[in-house]
Amino acid sequence: MTKRIHISPAWSFHDDAGNKLNAQLFPLLNGIKKTGKLTAAAKFANISYRHGGIF
Repeated sequence: MTKRIHISPAWSFHDDAGNKLNAQLFPLLNGIKKTGKLTAAAKFANISYRHGGIF
């Protein structure tokens, strides 16, 4: 009987201090790049403006 191996790679992002970064940061940064505004970027990332300011 042969067994199959399944690999599920995952990305994990950390800052220089070793703190894990919230994955919601990336859509927010992308939204800032596209719109130039935190309010519009938060909407783009589907998070509140208030939540977007804590990253």
